[in-house]
Amino acid sequence: MNETDPVNHLGEALAIPGSEVVAKPEPDFQIVPAPDKQRNPTASEDCWRISLAPLGNGDEVLSLELHGDIVIGANSAESAGVDINLEDWQGSLRGVSTRHVMLRPTHSKIYVMDLRSSAGTAINGLPLGVGWAYALQNNDTITLGHLNIRFRVIRQP
Repeated sequence: MNETDPVNHLGEALAIPGSEVVAKPEPDFQIVPAPDKQRNPTASEDCWRISLAPLGNGDEVLSLELHGDIVIGANSAESAGVDINLEDWQGSLRGVSTRHVMLRPTHSKIYVMDLRSSAGTAINGLPLGVGWAYALQNNDTITLGHLNIRFRVIRQP
């Protein structure tokens, strides 16, 4: 697409008869929790699709399809009891606890809850207290210890 190609109000390319529009490939989404850990399996179209990316390193993106509650943490052990292990993002070195937060998807919102982490959790720079649930919004910044992560909504059920 170049500057003269027509776009709609969302910035998406419009199809012009006789021209080719190349669609951006959709990323592969990791299904979480793993199918064998799901209590009530749901169809993919009934699930949230989100992405998580560490700030300052835009190439590393986790694309997730949420089929229930997920636990995010960091631990060098493969069986750390988490659905998403942030060790590849140097989570442990940045203060991410073994079981740091839980994401809880509902039909209309995704909530984040701190799981008594040692270094704390913040949303857009504001501390999230233990036992509090915060409804995430597109482009929120989640800080786990000293690791800043951009939260994006790809698709809502």
